[in-house]
Amino acid sequence: MIPRGVDADFFHPRFRDPNFFRAYGLKGKNTLLYVGRVTVEKSIPFLVEVFKGLVDAGEEVELAIVGEGLNLEETKEALEGYPVAFTGYLRGPDLARAFASADIFVFPSTTDTFGNVVLESLASGVPALVADQGGPGEIVRHNETGWILPSHDHQAWTEALLELLGNPARREKMGRTGRRYAEECTHQRAQEVIWGHYERVIDRSRKKLRNRMISDSMPRPSLDARA
Repeated sequence: MIPRGVDADFFHPRFRDPNFFRAYGLKGKNTLLYVGRVTVEKSIPFLVEVFKGLVDAGEEVELAIVGEGLNLEETKEALEGYPVAFTGYLRGPDLARAFASADIFVFPSTTDTFGNVVLESLASGVPALVADQGGPGEIVRHNETGWILPSHDHQAWTEALLELLGNPARREKMGRTGRRYAEECTHQRAQEVIWGHYERVIDRSRKKLRNRMISDSMPRPSLDARA
């Protein structure tokens, strides 16, 4: 897979701010974060149901949704009365603070070919839960930087969230591992990998061309040759 890079200086754990989500009405504790378009194809309805199930079961958890989309209003209606914050689009330092201030990044989409936001969460020191369909599964290292979970499996996602919510030490360890992984995925590193790929392709093409030229220049026996 041709890699993409992340700005590991811009997305960084040092921007964690305990008060960031409090400004949006949350407690800033056990905060799940989703960043992206608020649409059905991003599996937002699935995320809503999993989150509501946790809250209804008495779990102390909250959700921050960063972004907008066609299904924003119905998502707000579905989550009315629940501990959730809709921040709208965030950019610049506010986006970096949102990532770093979360506890778990949740991205159940099955339609993304890559999912830059997943890499940005890892760079921010936040473990990511992603679906086993689509590109984000190529980013997360299962059991190391987060979990790759069966898509649309309520029980699997619920159990994974309960495990991480109840185990801050494991969560923090995943976050540190994710940060180290993201530091290897900078834009410069991605460019080096891509150029290395191009160089290998060019080198193979040159060798094939050279071999063909040598073959074409070799004398061939005459058809009229007699023994």
